[in-house]
This record gives sequence, C-alpha cells and structure tokens, in this order.
Amino acid sequence: MVEEASRMGGKPIHKALNYQIRQQLVSPLLVELEPDNYEVHFRTDLAYQMRVTEDPNNYLLLENYVQFLHLLSRTITRQKSATNMLLKLNLKTRRH
Repeated sequence: MVEEASRMGGKPIHKALNYQIRQQLVSPLLVELEPDNYEVHFRTDLAYQMRVTEDPNNYLLLENYVQFLHLLSRTITRQKSATNMLLKLNLKTRRH
C-alpha cells in the first residue's frame, strides 16, 4: 500500500490509478450532481404561503415552513419574515 501511495506521488487519485483499477471501484471517482428541481420548490413554497395565510396561528405549519425556507430558499427576507411570525406566535401562546 505504501508503495502504491509513493507511486501516486501527490497526483489526483483519478489520474494516478489506471483505467482497470478505476473500473473495479465500488464508488465513482467523479460525480455529476443533478440540478435542483426549482419548479417543485416553487410549488411547495406557494402551498406553504397559502396555508400560512389561511391559518397564521398554526405553530407546526409555521415551524415547518421556516425549516423549508432555511433549507431551500435563497431569499433571506422571507426566511426572516416567517421566523418573526413564528416567534410572535410563540410569545403569544406563552402568555396565555
């Protein structure tokens, strides 16, 4: 193993290994990522917006929407807005 590593000599692994060895590996050395399906994200976001408008006091819905925005949304403004709604609802429910 040490001998193999010394032969690689700091080269990227996909260039150092010969073709036959690369074909026997379980995992590919190069990966191409699929683009995000923005249409699905847009429809989900729209559905969340409609439900939040219908039921702005639904804590679980707001919490899920904030998580969705955190993971997938590129706009900080909507994330902040939804988080603020969630915090206000949380404070409101604690008072009662």
